[in-house]
Amino acid sequence: MDKKEFLEYLREGKPVAGDPDLFRMMHELAAETLRETAELSSGYHEPEEMRRLFSKVIGKKVDDSIHKIMQ
Repeated sequence: MDKKEFLEYLREGKPVAGDPDLFRMMHELAAETLRETAELSSGYHEPEEMRRLFSKVIGKKVDDSIHKIMQ
């Protein structure tokens, strides 16, 4: 199961408990998100780079309006 399939599985409201493969995927994705969040939080980033990093964290494209909100 890849990341996209796992997230769809979760969106369907299915449980992760009791399945070692799903549990492993959950931990891998949590670790990935922690790394991405740490990168986003580590020092100054130009607005374009900040949007790119935040997009990685949330898995969606972030437009210019987010920078206006964060100021």
